[in-house]
Amino acid sequence: MDKLGVFREGEYGGGGHHVRRLTPADLDSVAQVHVRAFPDSVLTCYGKAVVVRYYHYHLTGPHDCHALGVFTGSACLGFAFGGVFRDSMGGFVRENMTMLLRHVAARPWLLLQPKVFDRGRSLFRLFYRKRKVRRKRRTKPHQDRPYGILSIATDPSRQGKGVGRELMLAHERIACDEGFARMSLTVAHDNEKAIRFYEHLGWRFYRFGPDGSHKMERLLDPRLAASSVEVEQVTPHLIPRST
Repeated sequence: MDKLGVFREGEYGGGGHHVRRLTPADLDSVAQVHVRAFPDSVLTCYGKAVVVRYYHYHLTGPHDCHALGVFTGSACLGFAFGGVFRDSMGGFVRENMTMLLRHVAARPWLLLQPKVFDRGRSLFRLFYRKRKVRRKRRTKPHQDRPYGILSIATDPSRQGKGVGRELMLAHERIACDEGFARMSLTVAHDNEKAIRFYEHLGWRFYRFGPDGSHKMERLLDPRLAASSVEVEQVTPHLIPRST
């Protein structure tokens, strides 16, 4: 057991809740939570199999990924993926182009939805991004990179019960332990509930994304690394850096 974060007995009206590292075997449960939490997201529109593949790429791909889930027994209540992600969406699209095209062909009506069409067009543009641009981005020194929160979701039946907060605090501890000075994430500009949640945890807006989304950051207190929370250790928490 390493010191990262655990749900204390009775914190949610009973024992048995715990946060642990995710493995590929958990991704079906992760996808189910994603679909329930984000029923209108573009990724959900492509189908559960694409959602599973998306998180599998980020869990096992060329990233320094920390994937945490909150469980009661075998049931996943929420999850959060954080770390340093290299060419996140572009790499996912290039690695899964055939599958994505197959899913669009099976669901042609998706192209009639402006949100899906616009997002899909942006994603497929990434497929043709020049390789030298990707290499340039990968040379950024570790200490200059923020610790990113790629995705966080809580099952709708468990929202408001502290699941998301514990996941975010666990990721803060990891980021501090690894020497990051700040964390970052992107949230839709109209997702007021999520923005208030992040602000309550000390996050702040610092700029708009190219699509009008909010870029938020959390400046880290080194003293956080001395906190006494725990996470169940089931797999090595750092995926080796790709060379």
